[in-house]
Amino acid sequence: MTQLQFLNDWIQDAVFIGFLSAVLFPFVGIYFPWWRHAFGWNLIAFDLAIGIALFPAFLHRVFGVSTTGLVYIYIVAAALTVIPLIVIWRAYVLYIEQKKGAEEVESQRRLRRKQTEDIQDSQREA
Repeated sequence: MTQLQFLNDWIQDAVFIGFLSAVLFPFVGIYFPWWRHAFGWNLIAFDLAIGIALFPAFLHRVFGVSTTGLVYIYIVAAALTVIPLIVIWRAYVLYIEQKKGAEEVESQRRLRRKQTEDIQDSQREA
């Protein structure tokens, strides 16, 4: 086996495993209710986009289908275009979650300060 054949087999196996893991990942919803949070929607959308992008390569690897047709190329192009948009969406979701977390931390600080002031006031009065 030449290095080129080894690398070709490796890449084909990686595409096969990548496709299966991307397509099967949404079934994690059995254990994690991903639809209840924007992060979950984002992860599922990302994996499905990767699965769609790898679908023609999967068809070629498993069934020997020729994937050089224009339809397959458009499918891959569309999926590869959607992936960066999903990553931008993920950055937005992360920003919103971080902002919510920061606001919650700040409100907890204010509450602790108020409780400390109340305790100090009650000690002064006593």
